Amino acid sequence: AAKRAPAGERKSRKSNKRSVSQSVFLLNFAAIFGKRGQIDSPNAPRQIKKKRKLLKNKNKQEMAKNLVIVESPSKATTIGKFLGPDYKVLSSKGHIRDLLKKDFSIDIANGFAPIYEIPSDKTELVKTLKKEAANADMVWLASDEDREGEAIAWHLYETLGLTPEKSKRIVFHEITKQAILNAIANPRPIDINLVDAQQARRVLDR
Repeated sequence: AAKRAPAGERKSRKSNKRSVSQSVFLLNFAAIFGKRGQIDSPNAPRQIKKKRKLLKNKNKQEMAKNLVIVESPSKATTIGKFLGPDYKVLSSKGHIRDLLKKDFSIDIANGFAPIYEIPSDKTELVKTLKKEAANADMVWLASDEDREGEAIAWHLYETLGLTPEKSKRIVFHEITKQAILNAIANPRPIDINLVDAQQARRVLDR
């Protein structure tokens, strides 16, 4: 019969197993966080779960084939929860371009045509929206259903270089899941009459 190892040796083996398990855990933790200083944190297991969840959500966002653009960041957060991982919801934070600030910005000789620019505080946002729009299969312009909202949708369409095949205009009157899904099921073209009304208002203001 095989001899049983001495008690001290058995205890040493158990200790070694625990050490190996702890080492594997710490290596996994380090691989996720990339900072050795965080390894000894007593909240390590909780932090790992949180980090994995963030990475999972990020991957879902990267796989989204539908880009929805609304006016306000708060709407983007709420609507994103309704639509799920196939949709990425971003905010234009209002208008993304406007008349020149340091010039009259109206071409009188060309039928009072407005001359637009992208404000400096919106440059990075526009770059992000262009990148996301280029990667999406469909862009949903979901600004408000009023004169300003319609103009915002039109400016987005023009600035992001969208096409009728790759973009749709949607509107809703309440922030509920049913209202959002109903809007997506019933898109419409951009109302150019509302856009012209907004542009005319801006020209008159100048």
